[in-house]
Amino acid sequence: MKLFDRMREDNPDFHQKIVPISCELTQPALAISPEDVERLTSCVNIIFHCAATIRFDEPLKHALQLNVMATQQLLSLAQQMHHLQAFIHISTAYANCNRRHIDEIIYPPPVEPKKLIDSLE
Repeated sequence: MKLFDRMREDNPDFHQKIVPISCELTQPALAISPEDVERLTSCVNIIFHCAATIRFDEPLKHALQLNVMATQQLLSLAQQMHHLQAFIHISTAYANCNRRHIDEIIYPPPVEPKKLIDSLE
């Protein structure tokens, strides 16, 4: 696969450093096993976070759990990682899609995110 050609050239055994971790995004602490938490906090250099729901008919509570709260939990875990150099988040967010023209500014949210999350708990 061309995507990894450069990696193979620089480090032929790079694939041995890639470790998938089992988790459940809707569960407290992402239901990551204690062994995996130990491995993550002591060994991880890079996180690729791309888990999310992209269904537009998803119930709001479930979508928030998957796309927002799980990301918050992973960021919290990332703060405990001793060797973390990069946190790469692939977002599915559609920002300001209700506007005809979007300027390069940060628009205020229609609802404060914390209030929205609190209302669903």
